[in-house]
Amino acid sequence: MKTKALIDHARRVAALVLAAAAETAAAQGLAAADELVRFGSWLSGEWSNNEQVWQHDIDVKAASAPNATAPVYRVHRVIRAAGPAAGGGLLFSVQPAVPATASTAAPAAAAAPLQWLRLRSGATPGEVSQEVLTTPTAAASGSPGCAVTWRYNATDQAYTATTAAGPCSAETLLTRGPVLRLGLRSLSADGAISRKLRYFEAWVWIKQAGPGATADDKRASFTRRVLFHSEGERAVVRYEDGSESPYALELAQLTYQNTRKSILKLGLIERATGKTLTYTWANPEATMIGMNLGWFQAGLTQKAERPDFAD
Repeated sequence: MKTKALIDHARRVAALVLAAAAETAAAQGLAAADELVRFGSWLSGEWSNNEQVWQHDIDVKAASAPNATAPVYRVHRVIRAAGPAAGGGLLFSVQPAVPATASTAAPAAAAAPLQWLRLRSGATPGEVSQEVLTTPTAAASGSPGCAVTWRYNATDQAYTATTAAGPCSAETLLTRGPVLRLGLRSLSADGAISRKLRYFEAWVWIKQAGPGATADDKRASFTRRVLFHSEGERAVVRYEDGSESPYALELAQLTYQNTRKSILKLGLIERATGKTLTYTWANPEATMIGMNLGWFQAGLTQKAERPDFAD
């Protein structure tokens, strides 16, 4: 009950924060208010560069990329609305979900600390001004951070950012490089090309004997509400008693190498070897996907509320 109350409180805070954005920007006109709310809504969520790491590993094996040997760090960040910011605008927290790792060897410096973003309506229509700071106190006191101006391009349905000179480190979120981009579900920053992930809830049915089970074998387990996201997360398939099976499900949005078509791929993994036993796919925007192997079945549906967050 306590956990549910905390989740409900977090949802109310998020709704109030987005409402505050409209009130804060109202003095600059309805268009400015809408722009700040839209940008804040797009930015809020969990972001992962899983496909970039996956593609890098393929390039390393094929030696098809000039810089394929350079490590690519796995980045997973949770960006949440944290409340109104002093002086107007919104405050967002940026938290690494897990320590950043490399597809080869990860130095300790790869892990990013908690950061804070202050967003305000830009000086001209279609702009959002952003500062990146290390503490909410700095953001609230108006201390200078790394300034970024996001401009919306209606044709591409994406934002492009330019940075001004400021105290920006190589690990500072949304600041590395002269041009950054926030699309409907993609973000380029820190050398990482990240995508806004989506959480799915799954039900799983598996015969205890595995792929060798006969048609009349009735020993099976059924589990429901298995939660995992669309950017390469693996969920261990468990039996009804909670023990682990030799298998895992993996959901990931990837790009076919030959056709360059983006797909949402659901794979059944043999945990001991990491080998994909079979997989199905759908269009990348799909909200439902599943598989039926006779001895194994699974059905996934996108989380109904706040699919961009686990909670």
